[in-house]
Amino acid sequence: MGLDLESFLDEFRTEATHHLGVLNSQLLLLERNPDDLTPVRTMFLSAHTLKGAAAMMDLAAVEALAHAIEDVLAPLREQQQQLNSQTADCLFQAFDLLDERIQHDVPSGSPVDAAITAMVERLQRAIQPEDQATPPDLPPAAALSQASPRVLVVEASATVRLLHQAVLIRSGYTVDAVEDSAEGIALVAAQPYQLIVIGRELAEGPATDFLAIMQQYVAPERFPPIVITQSDEEIPTLPIPHGAFLTVAPLEQEGLTALAQQLLLV
Repeated sequence: MGLDLESFLDEFRTEATHHLGVLNSQLLLLERNPDDLTPVRTMFLSAHTLKGAAAMMDLAAVEALAHAIEDVLAPLREQQQQLNSQTADCLFQAFDLLDERIQHDVPSGSPVDAAITAMVERLQRAIQPEDQATPPDLPPAAALSQASPRVLVVEASATVRLLHQAVLIRSGYTVDAVEDSAEGIALVAAQPYQLIVIGRELAEGPATDFLAIMQQYVAPERFPPIVITQSDEEIPTLPIPHGAFLTVAPLEQEGLTALAQQLLLV
């Protein structure tokens, strides 16, 4: 039996409302100084976190709109484009629609309708289309198996973190779930993990930064399988030892359980 996602709605809406506040306030700052990249980086993390939480909650409309907002912010963050008044107005309107859907949509009952599709198309017109590369397949490492494998979840979104933890515990795993890289590295340094699940974007930077630091504490032959969740974008070459397993996937609840079972040979 799957989780009752509606029981997580209050947590999701609280977190999502916080991220909407961040998006609105930081866009105002970016309008005043388009050369300052700090606001757009903060906005990108909020949009990305919100997209991942919506995907886990099966809120398709919210996920689609958050993803489209993230796509507009990406070229601004990479300095490929600069914010103009038309794009700013479009983003503010997208935030208003996002707020409406966050407050009223429910899991599995909120398809991507005409209003969301129209707004997504407007956002897409604000950026230049880019080719989407497919991440290469990497060879799996030999996975460890034990009675109750220990899994570390490092995820910026409270909603996604809670759902990952609930799904994995229900499936028989011992789970430590933390919000940021510093907490995760402290746990990795203190004890071994058979699997690590990481959000694509963390408060301190991308998952690649976390993995680079992690190598200081884990011998190459004991490097655990890695799952980077909530990402359908190209991941650059990652600093992980030869033979370590990497998968990149926008996972749903049951998909995470199945993948963990596959990697841990449970």
